Amino acid sequence: MRGLSLEAFEDAYGPAVRLLHLLPPRAAIVQVDPAVLARLTADQRVEFALSKADPVPEQLTEAELMFVAAWRRASAKARGAGDGLEWGANGFEAP
Repeated sequence: MRGLSLEAFEDAYGPAVRLLHLLPPRAAIVQVDPAVLARLTADQRVEFALSKADPVPEQLTEAELMFVAAWRRASAKARGAGDGLEWGANGFEAP
């Protein structure tokens, strides 16, 4: 997000882009629908737009590389069958 403040980013993309994590001044993890992704990658203020599977660009700083690696590692963790459910949900017992 080179030269693009968080406020300008939100103004430009609104609710079509959900900001998940931010590492100023140029890295952000966002969730977008495919229709908006093309618009995001065409934005000259956006240096890279990557999916989880894309290779990480060599131009990232060490901090940005760690930021992306940590997010990928956390998002790849296996989730349990009851994750996100209320305690005592149907089919599950509270510990």
